[in-house]
Amino acid sequence: QEGLIFLNDAKNVLNIITLAKKRFEEPAADERQFFSIGCHSHNEMYLLPGILRQMADSCPMLYPVFQVVPFQHLYQLLEEGTADVVVAFQEKGQKNETGIYKELVQIPITGVLPAGHPLAEKELLEVNEQLLHQQMEIMRESEKEAARIRHDVRHHTFLIKEYVQKGEFDGLMEYLDQYNSDVENQKVKYICQNRAVNSILSVYARKAESQGIATEIDVRVPEELVIRDIDWVAILANIFENAIHGCLCSGISENKIKIYINQKGNKVVIQCRNTSNSKVKFHNGLPVSDKGGGIGVSSIIKAASRYDGETDFIIKDNMFITSILLNINV
Repeated sequence: QEGLIFLNDAKNVLNIITLAKKRFEEPAADERQFFSIGCHSHNEMYLLPGILRQMADSCPMLYPVFQVVPFQHLYQLLEEGTADVVVAFQEKGQKNETGIYKELVQIPITGVLPAGHPLAEKELLEVNEQLLHQQMEIMRESEKEAARIRHDVRHHTFLIKEYVQKGEFDGLMEYLDQYNSDVENQKVKYICQNRAVNSILSVYARKAESQGIATEIDVRVPEELVIRDIDWVAILANIFENAIHGCLCSGISENKIKIYINQKGNKVVIQCRNTSNSKVKFHNGLPVSDKGGGIGVSSIIKAASRYDGETDFIIKDNMFITSILLNINV
């Protein structure tokens, strides 16, 4: 690195000598103003054309000279006065008394990670966190409603006593049916023994029903499966979320979502059918999100691929059908 710096300095000295010689030979011919720019990579030069163009418009005789040096020596150019500016990243908390920082551009940084790296599943972790918050909110609502019902027990007992004393047994039965229905509606829906599947489907079923969408869920899986909870989230949360969105955008008055999950030997079959219109666009057999994303579908496919799975998306008779097959070790 020290050798590279020396070579760069030698080139600068040679350029200065050559330009000085030309000035003496033709004193009136060269009125250029040299502007030295330090950077650590030739790639950074691609950030500068627009800025240099503006500078050239205001100062036509400006002549930029680039110095490419290792990153750790950039600020040394400023300290030595051999560069007018340097192109570098501003680090958080960085204190540099040799110059003034001016932002040229913000550059997004993309990291390429192995498939098994924890950060590669950041999106699924965020979905999992949202799901947990939704489930906790439902539990809080259920607790509040249970407390209300317990508080009203005295009033219910008094009313029941009135029905019995007056011999109005038909009215009493109707009242008890309403009361029972009210209690059942506040219970967190129990769908299956598997904790992750039950939590995800109960949260989204409640969300769908609150928006007037009828749900029908048939799940036949054991309490323990080798499928990771985070993969259940990626698959079930996304297909249910997409199904709700499809229903709401269908333009059809009566919407419904049917979910079927069953384990057959070393295979798990998952199918979701939801009301939809025929305007859904497909690209290479995959539905394209009208929001421009399609991230949900990619998450489903990625999670299924972990189990050498297969996915299929079709529309038939105003129903969008998502089918997933997972291969597991039992």
